[in-house]
Amino acid sequence: MSMGFRVLISLILMSILLSSCKSEYDEMLSNIEEGMKATGFTPLLDKKYLIILPRTGCTGCIGSVESFLMTDSQLYSEQINVLLTDVVSLKTARIKLGKELMSKSYVFVDEKSDFYRGTLVSMYPFILYLDNGKIEMVEEVSPQNSQALDNLLFALSQ
Repeated sequence: MSMGFRVLISLILMSILLSSCKSEYDEMLSNIEEGMKATGFTPLLDKKYLIILPRTGCTGCIGSVESFLMTDSQLYSEQINVLLTDVVSLKTARIKLGKELMSKSYVFVDEKSDFYRGTLVSMYPFILYLDNGKIEMVEEVSPQNSQALDNLLFALSQ
């Protein structure tokens, strides 16, 4: 097999892989936007950032977002909204995050788990970057993207 042929095959495979990732990302964005409209959660898009936090999944990832929420979120409450999803028990959520945080006007609970279905089922929290109610970017807080919260903190400080 010639070197040129190998390069061509590699480029084709990478194109297929990238296009499938892009379509999954686009589908996820579409599902978030449709879910917002269908559930009446569109007011969550009125700020610059929305954090979607599942109840279970990557313990470290969820824990780092919970820590941010409990220590720093009040400082940025004018810029962020938080959506807790896959919440089985409000009592447990209040114990875990604290009654004070749970009572904040920027913290919402997806009691029907509308944002924990289909392509939105994830073991990782999401950070949505918004511009005038439109989702510009979605960043997953995961071991592969451990700088996601740092990116958010940097954006919040601008």
